Amino acid sequence: AAPAAVPTEPAVPAGGRPVSEKDWAHVDSLLGLEPDEPGYDDDERSSGYGRDGDETGRGGAKRIVIAVAAIVILAVVAVGGYFAWQGRDTVTALVDPGQEQAAETPAEPETPPTTEPETETAQAPADDAADEGEAAGEKQFTQRLLPDGTEVEEGLPAAGASAGPARTVANQTSGAPATSGSTQEAAAPAPPVGSAQKMFLYEEQLGQSVPSAYQGTVTWELKQENTGTAVSEPVIEGVMNVPEAGLSGVITFRRNDDSSLPASHLIDIAFTLGDNFQGGAVDNVQRISLKNTEAARGDPLIAVSAKITDDLYMLALNDFDQARGQNLALLAERNWIDIPITYRNGRRALLTLEKGTTGMAIFDRAVQEWQALGDIGDNN
Repeated sequence: AAPAAVPTEPAVPAGGRPVSEKDWAHVDSLLGLEPDEPGYDDDERSSGYGRDGDETGRGGAKRIVIAVAAIVILAVVAVGGYFAWQGRDTVTALVDPGQEQAAETPAEPETPPTTEPETETAQAPADDAADEGEAAGEKQFTQRLLPDGTEVEEGLPAAGASAGPARTVANQTSGAPATSGSTQEAAAPAPPVGSAQKMFLYEEQLGQSVPSAYQGTVTWELKQENTGTAVSEPVIEGVMNVPEAGLSGVITFRRNDDSSLPASHLIDIAFTLGDNFQGGAVDNVQRISLKNTEAARGDPLIAVSAKITDDLYMLALNDFDQARGQNLALLAERNWIDIPITYRNGRRALLTLEKGTTGMAIFDRAVQEWQALGDIGDNN
């Protein structure tokens, strides 16, 4: 006997799960389509035959016509509203012409309330100036438009009225601030040529291990002098003063102008001693050293010291090229100067001078000019 027929299930597409009618219905609803009805196959739907095929087609056509008509009506309303808004002024003028005319009529000028007290308290010349100003301001308008739309001819202002703006005190004094500013700038004080810097005098005391210290001042100045050379040359001058110790003096740095003297530069020190000076006199100047700070030991200049007269000494700086370069570098770069001296009574002392900002600038400029001039042997 033949085996009984076994019902077969539709094959599942490879690589996917079975798709139920429920899933397809969900997709159709998202697309706006009606779900399939049972009892009708795809052939009937494609051929146009079905139970309600004709009625369904007619209903869809009606919905499309209604939607198109609604869109057209909305477009017409929007366009009409836009043009109505653009021509609102014209429509208002047609409805109420008097309102537009009243709106265009300028308001009559009113006198500010603040001008009345000034007019009452001012003197006669001030009143005349105010009247001239008002006449000048109304000269531009010869007709006036009334609220009802008519115009009134008021004519030209009275003869003799000034056409220019009224003169005021503010107009006459408008340039005063600029003049005051320029005067203040011209009266600004000039910067000082030199300023006092610190100096110290340390004196040896018999029977004491710590020397006595006196503070004073030194003022630096750059001068231009002509001592027989073709051009004027820079000369540095420092005025020393230690009032408490009764010692003062002048130290001078200059380029050597004597070709017979084997020196590149000369340093002169002239002391002035007061009655309260305890050393008797300055008997010897040993050397001059330069250092960066007050507490440093310093490096001496390559020079030879000589006593000219009592309390007057000169140091001649070596004129060899290497020594000359070293000496000028020390003078330009170091901020403090040490001068060891010996008193006539045998006690020793030390003068320590500060250049400061002003002194450093003076020495730097002088050294640059000296280097440009060269040695006296170069016929400069």
